[in-house]
Amino acid sequence: MAGCDRCGRPLCLRCAVPVRGQVLDLACVRAVAGDPDPARASAPARVRSGDPLATLGFGLILLLSVFPWSRFGSRSGLFEAWLTPWPLLAVLAAAGGLAFSVVSWRRWVDLRLQVAVQGGLALAVWTGILLFHLAPRDPLSAVTEVPAAALLAATLVLLSAARRTTVLLRARRSA
Repeated sequence: MAGCDRCGRPLCLRCAVPVRGQVLDLACVRAVAGDPDPARASAPARVRSGDPLATLGFGLILLLSVFPWSRFGSRSGLFEAWLTPWPLLAVLAAAGGLAFSVVSWRRWVDLRLQVAVQGGLALAVWTGILLFHLAPRDPLSAVTEVPAAALLAATLVLLSAARRTTVLLRARRSA
């Protein structure tokens, strides 16, 4: 089993086509030969590599969830974000986003699906953190800087999704 030298897609011996000293799959042979497959041109963009910014952002949110999000209250210890309802939403969304990001590094995932899932989960993180700020807490507690840092990490994921959306739109216009 080998991989296409142009796109990296795994190939079996039957699908591998040697061209000019390279091993290519059929779609890459058509692209190199200048004969694009019309059905492939309308197919969704699939990428093998995950998004490093989204992976970093979701990982950072999970790391920040370990630290206290409140001061002076009953929920001011380590891992308390995992026990409070609204921060828990942010933590679960970040865990799902990190898991999806890791999967997208290892498997072929439609770029539109990556943008939708990662953007949606980043919005869920935003929602959880903002509702944590708005929800009534212990009157003696105060919010730490940790949720603000988690908001920045979620913004990083949203910016990455927006960047990938522009890639999709450019590819659609050029097709």
